[in-house]
Amino acid sequence: ARPLGEWLRQRREELGISLEQAEVETRIRRRYLEALETEDLNSLPDPFVGRGLLRNCAAYLGLDAAQVAGRHTEIGAPRH
Repeated sequence: ARPLGEWLRQRREELGISLEQAEVETRIRRRYLEALETEDLNSLPDPFVGRGLLRNCAAYLGLDAAQVAGRHTEIGAPRH
């Protein structure tokens, strides 16, 4: 399976959605969207907020939020 961040980025690009558009439509800051796409989980506010951002991003992209959350758990919680 491809990495979680790559999956998110590729899906966004397949839909023709820019990071700027995603930021406006999801109300998730671009830097957090970029952190999700690069799997830089330490750049997210905290693990709980990060998981919520990930679920919202997944739903926005039409992905199965539970499956995405499961992949998030596989790559590990951020270390703060």
